[in-house]
Formats: sequence, structure tokens, C-alpha cells
Amino acid sequence: MDLGNGMIAILDDEIEYACRLMEYLRAAGLPFRVGVYTSAEAIAAACREENVTLVLAAQSEYEAFQEMFPGFQGKILILGEEETYLGETIPNISKYQNAAQILETIRNLIGEEETAPSLRHGAPMRIFTGFTPVSRCLQTTFLLTLGQILSECEDVLYLNLEWLSGLTFLMEQQCDGSMEELLYFLDCDAAKLPGALNRMSAYCGNLRVGPPFQNACELPRTPIEKWIRLADALEKMTNIGVLLIDLSPAVCGIPELLRRSDRVFMLQRRDAWSTARMREFEQMLQRTGFEDVLTHTLRLELPKFRSLPQDLNHLDHGELSDWVRLLLQQTKEDERK
Repeated sequence: MDLGNGMIAILDDEIEYACRLMEYLRAAGLPFRVGVYTSAEAIAAACREENVTLVLAAQSEYEAFQEMFPGFQGKILILGEEETYLGETIPNISKYQNAAQILETIRNLIGEEETAPSLRHGAPMRIFTGFTPVSRCLQTTFLLTLGQILSECEDVLYLNLEWLSGLTFLMEQQCDGSMEELLYFLDCDAAKLPGALNRMSAYCGNLRVGPPFQNACELPRTPIEKWIRLADALEKMTNIGVLLIDLSPAVCGIPELLRRSDRVFMLQRRDAWSTARMREFEQMLQRTGFEDVLTHTLRLELPKFRSLPQDLNHLDHGELSDWVRLLLQQTKEDERK
């Protein structure tokens, strides 16, 4: 996509806000110049002289801009200033939304393409996701065990996307950073993402663990598009063999992320409530057009173990580990058939 010397023009008479947004967008590394205009007359004159690709117009200035330049051919994003529905005809977002969300909307609107060259030298990255609508199934213990075993042969990155996982206090080594910081690099300077990830990651045994959210409330606010962009960036810019995602109902866009996965591990139990929840989840996938997720979902019921390891750094030994190793062996045999 040839973006030429395009420009993003911000139209807002609230100069302090407009300048802060301009600096944020410039720091994000978008392949556009960014300018601020405080009146419809000024921005209309700029549109006649410049290649303006996108106008970010404050809601209070939008009508004046339309009157001054009714034939504008570029894209418009309205920065809403009131708690009123603006409809779907013109793209809009709350002006007081998090700047990262505004940036995400801009990226989607202008169809920006990632231009960084691929750094991958090995096989394609696989995404293994653990998710279940059933509670208290030992999902995290299972996935950490799986990850430590897979890490014996390849580079595995474990991401915990739970509301409050408790891993911050259970792991001996702490992550030097947060998921918010990692996603900031994804938005603003993707080329530095691999280095930032290496700096922020910790190890649970031999398994690399990505940083948690510093503010758990940000987890459900993170759009699914951002998780998919993160997976795509890791695929393109690292040699991670397996991205292991510990998914929870707090995540936005669960079906989309499950569809993007190569394998879904779904733990279950046999009691009536658990069975009912599982059936409801499967019906939801079918009603919403995501029934294909079930084709690469492995439903598992853990046996009763006499004991489970208390030390998270040594989950690759013991009854659970033996069971997971046998599962992986059987899975490989099934894939060969």
C-alpha cells in the first residue's frame, strides 16, 4: 500500500488536547505526517494544498468542516465529545477514549500495513490456547506443565490472560514489565517488540512467561484485534515456536482468538453444571458462526492425581507431567494418521 506523503490532520479548537494527540500519533511511527488545525477554514485550506489522508475532527467542528470542504475525498474520524450515539455512517470514537484505542481505530480505518521484514527463520509459529467455560479445572496448572514440557525442545512463550492469575506471587522470578507496556510497543514501535518482550519476560522452570497486566481492569478493555496483531507480530518478528495462551472469559473476542489458534485445549468435568456450561458454549459457537473452532478443540478430562507439584518451576516431573507427555504422544500419532 503506497501511502506516499499522506497526512493526518487533527481539527480541534482545544489546542492542548490536539497537540497531545498529535505527539502521541507521531511517536506511534505511523507512515504519515500529523498536523493540528484549530478552525475549519484552516484545515479546508490545508486539504486543498496537502494530500490529507485522514481528518480527525472534533464533533463540535465536524459540520463546519463539511460546509467549508464538502468535496473532501479522504477519510474522516469524528472525535465524539458528548454521550450521544453518532450512528454508523461516519466512523466515530469518543474523544476522551484512551489514546491507544484512538490509534487502533486509525490503524483499522486507514488499513495500515506492517512493513517490517520478517525475522523468522524456523517453522511457522503455532498457537495453542487453553480455554474452558467450566471453572476450577486446573487449566493454568495444565498449561504451565504443557509449556514446560514443550520448552524442552523449542522456544515457547506463555501468556496468561486471566483477570487475576496469582502468578505474580507464585513464581520465583518476576516479570520486569507489564502487558500494557508490551502492547504500547506493539502500537508505537513494533520493531522494538522482540527486545521489549525479552526484557519483560520471566521464567517458570524453563518456560518463558510474558508479562501480566499491571491493571487487571485493562484486560477486558483490550480489543480482540490487538491480540491478533500481537500474535501476528510475534509470528513475523521472533522465532517463538509455540505461543501458549491461557485464556479466560474476561478476554474480549474469545471465539475469534480460538479460531486463530492451531489447537484449543478445553478441560471439562462430568457434573451437571459443567456439562450444561459446555453445551451452552458449543451452542453459542454454532449460533455465531464459529462452529469450526470445535474441529481443532481437544476436550480433556484430567484424571484424579494422588498429588500435584507445589513448585511451579518443576511441573515437568510427576503424575500430571507423565499424563501430559502421554497426551502429546497420542496427539502426534493422531496427526500422522
